[in-house]
Amino acid sequence: MANNTITYVDLFSTKLDEAMQHGLLTSWMDDNAGKVKYEGGKKVKIPTMKTSGLGNYKRTTGATSGAYAKGSVELTYEEFTMTQDRSAEFHIDRFDTDESNYIVDMAKVMGKFQKDHVIGEIDAYRISTLCKAGIKAENKKGEVTISADNVRRELKEGTKAIRKTGYTGPIVAHISYDTLAELELSYGGQLRAETFSKNGVDTRIYKYDGVELIPTPDNLLVTEITTTENGWNKAVSGKAVNFVMAAKTVPIAVNKCDKVKVFSPDVYQNGDDYVGQYRRYHDCWITKAQGKLVYVNSSEALA
Repeated sequence: MANNTITYVDLFSTKLDEAMQHGLLTSWMDDNAGKVKYEGGKKVKIPTMKTSGLGNYKRTTGATSGAYAKGSVELTYEEFTMTQDRSAEFHIDRFDTDESNYIVDMAKVMGKFQKDHVIGEIDAYRISTLCKAGIKAENKKGEVTISADNVRRELKEGTKAIRKTGYTGPIVAHISYDTLAELELSYGGQLRAETFSKNGVDTRIYKYDGVELIPTPDNLLVTEITTTENGWNKAVSGKAVNFVMAAKTVPIAVNKCDKVKVFSPDVYQNGDDYVGQYRRYHDCWITKAQGKLVYVNSSEALA
């Protein structure tokens, strides 16, 4: 029975991770996690590379490598700290389930918990981190009431702010449903969505001016959140966001789940319960040099 229990727990730990990636609206940020250099503990380092420009080639008879202009490479690391170490413990009374089924019951509890609370918290945290970076870099516009008449111009201003830096890669935007509705109205309802597949799940994505638009609920589109011992909330100083866009390579997100632990009442000594323990370790960073590649548009004043 013990070996079977370990197998089941490993299986639903894997399933929870898969469900997390399928449910996250910000899963695109995980693609940049490979840039992180782990230092042990909570510390990580993210590299920034600079190279020198072209020089003149010196054409000489019998030239050696000395005919090439000398280039230089500067590699610096910016240090960050993992701050989001979140957890929960669940109890199922021995008489509310049975020995042969308690793993399945605990999997259902944790699956619902993750869907209802964890995914939204991670999305909101990442989006607020993006917003803070854009605001700090002064790539922002506040007190904007989006309408069908101005929505294209507002989106275009955001794209222009990012493109003017010289960035030519893909851009992703988290956009409110109200803003998306106005954009659709501006096209006479003819805005089309494209379908792409990631991790075996088909997702419909709208595009405007080459920018991927991800429709995002209002409660996640805020400039700041507060985490508590019972979930998360919009911070008192948080502002509602019409949209936030960023170069796809900018946000560096890390999302780890400690292996789920499940204990029987015979092991757990503080009660007659089956106990499940869940721990999620995550964070999101934008380096100082990359803040100018984020743009925030809000219906409220932005300091």
